[in-house]
Order: sequence, then C-alpha cells, then structure tokens
Amino acid sequence: MWHDSWGGSQEDGVMFKVTPPTVKGGSWKESLLHTFAGGNDGSGPLAGLRLGPNGSLYGTATGGSTVGGLIFVMKPRTVDEGAWSFDVLSTFKGSPDGYDPLELTFGTGGLIFGATLYGGTGQCQSGCGTVFESGP
Repeated sequence: MWHDSWGGSQEDGVMFKVTPPTVKGGSWKESLLHTFAGGNDGSGPLAGLRLGPNGSLYGTATGGSTVGGLIFVMKPRTVDEGAWSFDVLSTFKGSPDGYDPLELTFGTGGLIFGATLYGGTGQCQSGCGTVFESGP
C-alpha cells in the first residue's frame, strides 16, 4: 500500500495499492483505496501506512476537522461491500496537543504510539512536537 500526498482531483492526497502481475512480464495493477477530500478526512497523508494487528491499515494525515491532523484506519471489506472503509480514529488540536502526526507503531492491547512534528509546550517556534498514545 502506498500514498501520494498531493494526488487526487483536489490534490489532497490518495491511498492506493499496487498488485504485481499474475504472469511473468505482465503489467502491475494500481487500485485506488481512498481519495482525501481535505475535510474531516484530512489531506496530505504524512507517513506510510502501517499494517495493524487486525489486518487493517493505519496512517496519519494533516488537516481534518481540528486542523492539527489525524490518525485514520482503513479496513478491508468483503467483495460485496466493495473497496475499503475509511474512519478517523483520533484528531489533534494543535498546541499543546500536537499537530502533524508522523509514523505510527503499535503496542499491546490495541494502543497506538507516535510523535507529532509540532505542538507541545516547548520553547520552539510552533512547539517542539509531542509523543502520543491513542487507543481503545
């Protein structure tokens, strides 16, 4: 799974997967998973996707309903339901909460850990960033 931070019709980013050819010398197949709209779903995905312990994909994006960025999850659906679902798990409000979350890692019990590029209470311009925990 991959992302393009500026792709899509609104240039707010897209998530896609590339499937290898089924026959030698064949063409790779690209499938669009999600087009960011720049609204509540954010824009400009910041880091690569992480495969979670439950088979879902997790990532981060800028913007969103609180402007500070968000953590999202994409869950595979059955063939009858189509494509992948997209849900926002957590949002960032800016300082001191943090904004522009980066790569994620998983802990036990469904906890997600990561860091933000900005925010916090440090003396840096726009804050020095935060370390966060998000979970069920």
